[in-house]
Amino acid sequence: MNSLEQLTRFEETEMQPQGMAWPDLSEEPLPLFPTELLPEKCARLVEAVAASLPVPVDYAVCALLGAASAALVGRVTVQPRQHHREPVQLYLCLGGESGTNKSGPLRLFIAPLEEYLAEKGREIIRRNRDRQAEREVLSNQAKRKNLTPGDRANLRRQMEEMQDEKEMEVILTDTTPESLVRRMKRQGGNGIIHTDEGSFINVLAGVTYGKQGGAANLDTVLKGFDGGRVFVDRVGGEPVDIERANLSITVGMQPSIIHRMTSSADLADRGFPQRVLYFLPDNLVGVDLLNLPAIPRDYMADWSRLLLILAAAHRDHPAMLSLTKGAQAVYNLHRQDMADRALSDMGGSSATRSWARKAHGKTARLAGLLALLEDPDAAIVEESHVRAAVAMMNSYFIPHMKRAFGGSSDLSPDALALVDVLRGRESITQSQLLHDVSGQKKYKGEAGKAHFQEVIRELAQAGYIRLTTPASGGIGRRPGPVLLVNPALHGNHKAAVPLTEGTI
Repeated sequence: MNSLEQLTRFEETEMQPQGMAWPDLSEEPLPLFPTELLPEKCARLVEAVAASLPVPVDYAVCALLGAASAALVGRVTVQPRQHHREPVQLYLCLGGESGTNKSGPLRLFIAPLEEYLAEKGREIIRRNRDRQAEREVLSNQAKRKNLTPGDRANLRRQMEEMQDEKEMEVILTDTTPESLVRRMKRQGGNGIIHTDEGSFINVLAGVTYGKQGGAANLDTVLKGFDGGRVFVDRVGGEPVDIERANLSITVGMQPSIIHRMTSSADLADRGFPQRVLYFLPDNLVGVDLLNLPAIPRDYMADWSRLLLILAAAHRDHPAMLSLTKGAQAVYNLHRQDMADRALSDMGGSSATRSWARKAHGKTARLAGLLALLEDPDAAIVEESHVRAAVAMMNSYFIPHMKRAFGGSSDLSPDALALVDVLRGRESITQSQLLHDVSGQKKYKGEAGKAHFQEVIRELAQAGYIRLTTPASGGIGRRPGPVLLVNPALHGNHKAAVPLTEGTI
């Protein structure tokens, strides 16, 4: 029996009657980002950007925090308690359907930093070129025959002292772990990935390496989260040893790629998705595109100045922010709360529980960033910063994390991914849906088509779709099955609801 016959047989025996009411698939709407918890100028800016582009305000907040993380990567840590330090860099994931303008805010907020790093990078290249010329002069002098051993040793010492400066960070949009670790070595151990495409996540999830029968090396992205040591020694290349690797990642991608990341056994078992803060906002509907307000110039000018101050700070001597006593007390309560909730209301998966156990560290990083966004010269984190970070975690990041890991749905990861493909459609043919996901290896060949039928069956039994076959209308081949989509999915996303204030 071929695939079409299998689907037809399934349709004839298990299709829900057309007159039966659709099951309710509604989920609790995800909250909007609480911009009132940001420093005042940052809150005004993200709201202005969101209204002007237009995008959900979550897009702008993710872009702002990602740019600040990139500007400070590897140079500032927070010490929330004794013997516990957290670098302020973040791993951020922005989810949005194609065409929702994820790239707009991501590029807008990072642009001043990109220009600054490029300019400083060119200056370093010129200085290193001059040093190389001076070393060549000294090397030629050291070869003269009339020099004493002492003079020759002195020249060699001068050459050794004339070391090249480390390169400035380059903002990467796509790379492999092997290329990333070598670039980070040249940049003093620091790295930045900031992109509106999910190609890098596909690399980590094994999409690229799987074609070659291998898997991606995750050590760099895992150790780069918290300043760990990375040592790579492989055949065919020079060993790379980074004593403290620090990496900032901000990636905008479609929900299907997020599902691939959070459901990947390799990534989840190693803990990469658990290191990420997720932004999964609802899309805007009913926007008046003819009357969009402009972003005030002074808002962007203030942001550029602030970002460049952060980018230039602490390059000679990394800084450490300490917490006030009040901030420590709030942080300790939050840490205990996350430990308790990891055992109770974080869902049944080990991945969500693991994310909860790591949440307090991400909260400390957020508090540090808030302190620096408010005052770039800050040396301490106030209680207000920790309370704001805790409120963000409780009221925003935890609900969005649960959605990223599948929420309370009993659907398999593959079925959840197909749900995202079906959103916004009233119907689709079975062949067209298979075509839309045909690039995924799991749907290749006869075995892949059989797996596709299993996922279709799962969605039909859960009430997400119904299968029907149109009348043939005359002589010829019988039309292929059509999937009718539950009306709950006809809109791209559900409407957002007002945010309630988070609590500790």
